[in-house]
Amino acid sequence: MKSARRPIIVLANTTAEHLLPSVCRTLRARRGKMQIERFSDGEICVRFFETLRDTEVVILGGTQPPAENFLELALLASAAHECGAREITMVVTYLGYNRQDKSATGFPAARLPIKLLAHSGAKRILVVDPHVLATLAHATPLSARAIAGAPAGAAHLKRRKRQLVVVSPDAGGRERARKMARLLGAPIPIVLHKQRNAQRRASIDASHARSALAGHDVLLVDDVIDTGGTLAAAADAVRAVGARHIIAFATHGLFSGDALKRLGRSSLDEILVTDTLPPITSRIKGSKARLHIIPIAPLLASALRGVITRPTKRE
Repeated sequence: MKSARRPIIVLANTTAEHLLPSVCRTLRARRGKMQIERFSDGEICVRFFETLRDTEVVILGGTQPPAENFLELALLASAAHECGAREITMVVTYLGYNRQDKSATGFPAARLPIKLLAHSGAKRILVVDPHVLATLAHATPLSARAIAGAPAGAAHLKRRKRQLVVVSPDAGGRERARKMARLLGAPIPIVLHKQRNAQRRASIDASHARSALAGHDVLLVDDVIDTGGTLAAAADAVRAVGARHIIAFATHGLFSGDALKRLGRSSLDEILVTDTLPPITSRIKGSKARLHIIPIAPLLASALRGVITRPTKRE
């Protein structure tokens, strides 16, 4: 006879709680009985209301600012480890501080958070679309890999059967745009010319691609939408050279400050993001931007199935 399979229990920090129902359902796992609370002095406390001994534990966690989200996720993994979880897989739905790579800030601030997570008790770490892939090399001694968000966007767009010209707003997103173009069966993507002034405002030129963009539907591809300045400028630039319908896809929708209003005033017709970050429906009001949220749970479950083993014994 086959022995009972070890149960898979899924946990989440505060910023990833919205993903628990869909990931549990897709992975055919169950939600862990736990609570994260704050003491009066602000300290984080993790409590479990069941045994985790000899279980497979999946921990979902976003680490966007504030910084305590990192600590909350690390404490959750450490607590599960101390409570006897047999194996812990951490899924970082959004890796904060990863845009502070050395080339941008002069100090590699992105390395410290990933090292903290790597020493918190997990066996492996999966990160959804890290801004700087090389940061994962600092997760040693753990196994770390990236989960691309592009397949979720491509699957959504393929159902529309619309021919798209894929565009990267800048040179840094060239490979990301190439991956999306391959998934959609689109031509080699166009890379726009981007510059920033002394106030860090983006200026983008698409005049070199006028013939390829005029009269066509365009898909702007990025990994994260923060203030929306780059995407707004890119959308206006491609509209200026005659692009017809303009869509933006990004895995992570931070939408800091007045981002949605800024994007709503731009030439964008649609914005597609996955739900790696908490819902933002309360912040859409006042923007004319058409925002579509694409579920990331199927991608997460597929990646988890590839790394979680549940061996059985035969008679």
